[in-house]
Amino acid sequence: MDLPVDPSSRAQSKRRTLLRLGEQLGWWTYESENLPGHVDRLGYEYPGVTYTIVRPGDGSTAERERVLLDEEVIGYVLGVADTRGLVTRIAFREGLLR
Repeated sequence: MDLPVDPSSRAQSKRRTLLRLGEQLGWWTYESENLPGHVDRLGYEYPGVTYTIVRPGDGSTAERERVLLDEEVIGYVLGVADTRGLVTRIAFREGLLR
């Protein structure tokens, strides 16, 4: 799967696209985009915009939940992709949008 993450897109669009890709690949369930003040399943409140994913595996949803700050999303997704040898497949390449 080649996914064009256009560097000229808004950051919010890039984050959503990458989180949806991770869900399509079975890396997590993309649960929500959260406004400031979001409280996670363990009761922690976040001051800024966040994104909630739930990773597969054993344990409760609260244990598998990961809340990413908006500035963490791109690095997190690329890090997961890199561990699976897929980072070059989701990175933007000139001509991919044509």
